[in-house]
Amino acid sequence: MDRLMAIVVFLLCATAAIIGVRSVLLALSMRRWLSAEGEVRSSGVLGVDSGASARMYRPEIVYAFSVGGIEYTGARRTLFPIQAGGTGYAEEVAGQYLVGQRVTVYYNPQNPRESILNRKTALPMAALLTALATYMSATILLWFVRHLG
Repeated sequence: MDRLMAIVVFLLCATAAIIGVRSVLLALSMRRWLSAEGEVRSSGVLGVDSGASARMYRPEIVYAFSVGGIEYTGARRTLFPIQAGGTGYAEEVAGQYLVGQRVTVYYNPQNPRESILNRKTALPMAALLTALATYMSATILLWFVRHLG
């Protein structure tokens, strides 16, 4: 059973590391994204079923911006959309984005449908996720070598 559990945890950590690397690459590309002035269209709190007994909440910000005369809408505030917590956290963040407020939107010049409001935390968070997942994968792999090799 130890072996099976270690394999499952290793696969989960390795998958997280791969997602982390992809996130780092996306965060790096966001540094080259262009900016446009946008407007908050809606701001509120969204309840998320976490699969557990406790309900999670996250801020839901929808904004609009124009590129080349075409209007786009987006809802991505940060790189990692799952930043859930209690209603207090979600309400605090949603309160920072009032309907009608002007905001800076960063968008992918190759595909303006890809946009984000806050790109500052993207690289540090992606790097942290990648480092933790890689460390856990390496630790489990080392355990395999020592105990099953």
